[in-house]
Amino acid sequence: MTTHKLSWEMVKQGDLWMYSNADPRYYTDTSQTVPNSEIPDESWHEVSRTGEYESLAGQYHTLKQWALEDREFVRNVKLHKQVSEPQWEEVTE
Repeated sequence: MTTHKLSWEMVKQGDLWMYSNADPRYYTDTSQTVPNSEIPDESWHEVSRTGEYESLAGQYHTLKQWALEDREFVRNVKLHKQVSEPQWEEVTE
C-alpha cells in the first residue's frame, strides 16, 4: 500500500469576505466575486491530507477542475505519492 498526499491552496478564512459576497459574521449564502487569479498570494495558505489513492482520487479531480476553472478558492492542486519516509514524488495524470 502506497501512501498519497493531496495538497492545495485555499483562501484564508479571515480573508474570504474580501473576495465574496459573504456575510462577515456567518459566511452564509456566499458566492465568489473575485476569480482566483486576481487574489493576492498573501491571502492563500496550503492545506493537505494523506491517505490511500482511492480515498483521495475523487477530491483530487474535483479540486483540480475548480482550479482550472479559476473558482471555488482553490489553486495549486497536487497529488504526491510517498517514495520513502519523508520523500514525496508528484503524481501526474
